[in-house]
Amino acid sequence: RMRASIDLFTDQLIATQSSKVYMTEQVTPLYRWAKGKFPELVGSEYLGDEKTGGTDYEGIRHEDTTRLSLESDSLDCVLSFDVLEHIPDYQLAIKEIFRCLKPGGFLLLSAPFVSDNYQTRVRARLLPGGHVEHLLSPEYHGNPTQPGSGSLCYYHFGWDLLDEIGKAGATDVRVLSYYCFERGNFGKSQLFFWARKADL
Repeated sequence: RMRASIDLFTDQLIATQSSKVYMTEQVTPLYRWAKGKFPELVGSEYLGDEKTGGTDYEGIRHEDTTRLSLESDSLDCVLSFDVLEHIPDYQLAIKEIFRCLKPGGFLLLSAPFVSDNYQTRVRARLLPGGHVEHLLSPEYHGNPTQPGSGSLCYYHFGWDLLDEIGKAGATDVRVLSYYCFERGNFGKSQLFFWARKADL
């Protein structure tokens, strides 16, 4: 998945020193590689009670994707890999991402995707007061900031995710099926969502 992500976003983004990229991760090998290629890249993790836009004692930046501290129309690209399914209000997160993208900027993301379903499968939901209601058996994915516990998966997305991305101000929304034997990405095709923010 990391190799496929690298191939896709470097193919889509003109790799200049001034490219402003935001990645919804910071403590991963993929972030470290991308930081070397794009010096202005900003990465973050969700750290709970930390101040949005602030950093913890280890220098890890905290961002809540539903209320980003980044300026509007400031980014050339947003990269988000296997994060969206962990955000209870994922529609608001998508709106925030497109608020921060420049006109013509693009989003590349991956998330659990059931290609046979139009409608997103809701596995859990966050109720008023902070209680989580499980609609299906709890599913947890690895969390690099909390290796022992993992992060709850709220959604397995369907094709309606493209509609939600379009509502946020995107144009030319696509699902990319990636396969490249020459670059070592073979086996089952990997699926990514790609969308460009509409020009003014």
